Amino acid sequence: MIFKQPLLFMLTGLMLTGCVAHGKFRPAEPVSGNAYVTLYGMENCSACQKFKRALNKEKIPYTFKDINDANAQSEMYSRMEKAGLDTGYYLYPVVDVNGEVASYPSVDDTIDRYRRSGISR
Repeated sequence: MIFKQPLLFMLTGLMLTGCVAHGKFRPAEPVSGNAYVTLYGMENCSACQKFKRALNKEKIPYTFKDINDANAQSEMYSRMEKAGLDTGYYLYPVVDVNGEVASYPSVDDTIDRYRRSGISR
């Protein structure tokens, strides 16, 4: 009886981690032949602001698309679906680096992927 709650907690965590795959980049088709980073999020999102500050500090060019705009939101969902990511539950920012898409990835992983892309800038 004492194992029911911890087991339920562990199973719930595993289900969410497996379904959402936060932070894990998944391949999608690149939208450009040049190296790029696209952030999808909201202006008032603290995680998005942190991401933007880190990219600015490292002088990584990026495009920010506010998902309050219907076209940006539609584009984000399309990119997520192509990458096999769940569009029903995700965290911001959603990041597209040279055709690899992730929900709430690490900033360092994003910067590394951009720099080692081998695609012309």
